[in-house]
Amino acid sequence: MDDALFQQALAFANSRTTGVHYFDRDCVTIGRESELTAAEHEELSVYLDSFAPWRKGPFEIFGHRIDANWKCDLKWDRVLKFAEPLNGRRICDVGTGNGYYLFRMAAHMPAHVLGLDPTVAFQRCFEFLRSFLRAPPNLSFSATGFEELGAPEHAAAYDTIFCLGIVYHHTDPIRLLRILHAALRPGGQLIVESLGLPESAGEIPIALTPAKGRYGGGGGNWHVPNALCLEQWLRRSGFRDVEHRGEYDFADEQVRTAELPGLSDALDPNDASLTVEGYPAPVRIYFSARR
Repeated sequence: MDDALFQQALAFANSRTTGVHYFDRDCVTIGRESELTAAEHEELSVYLDSFAPWRKGPFEIFGHRIDANWKCDLKWDRVLKFAEPLNGRRICDVGTGNGYYLFRMAAHMPAHVLGLDPTVAFQRCFEFLRSFLRAPPNLSFSATGFEELGAPEHAAAYDTIFCLGIVYHHTDPIRLLRILHAALRPGGQLIVESLGLPESAGEIPIALTPAKGRYGGGGGNWHVPNALCLEQWLRRSGFRDVEHRGEYDFADEQVRTAELPGLSDALDPNDASLTVEGYPAPVRIYFSARR
């Protein structure tokens, strides 16, 4: 989306605010279909299409259903089973994407939520959606990476930090985790979720460094750990009370859309236990830890 179209989208949203929203449902919902005219619905469709591909969701915006590449409600439901209550807490979501999780966190009445993501397109999508809200929740978005948390003003500033689907995308996962550790208050909780190797791939702490970063059909993958390896990364980064909270197949979570492939496209068509690159098929690994 170019700058001019984005400004038009923001002006549209700011002039059509709504008091209707549901953040406690699987589908983040803003507005009712009946609140817009037919012409306004056509204009809204143009703006929503301009934010494609939608990687995280689902959303429903004034009746327009958006089914994203990732069904993030499934991940959120898993996380809530072991996350401490979020009401009144200071929260940071590292790698927040378009802000789906920020809206879901808002339903729990936190003191404040900061989302970090260096992708400007994601920030613009979040700002567009938030601008429809007549009384927006206490959410903020910074188009920066995890490195921002290394600044003095973030030291011991957060009660809960979420790091979902991020750690394996970085060249130095230990540095990332140490910065998150320093940004937590003593006793604060880190929830980390990672693409990972299945337990069947080995019973020792190992991480895959795939050729050219390609793993499971996707790029930008530096170090893909198994659960034992991620546990050691956390412990060596200073965390305590490190708990493995599950390992999940995610075929139903990452689904094919018009723009993006699903997990099924990343697996060997002759052997679903392997990726198209010939590596063990991935899982998603969850951990909780404390400073």
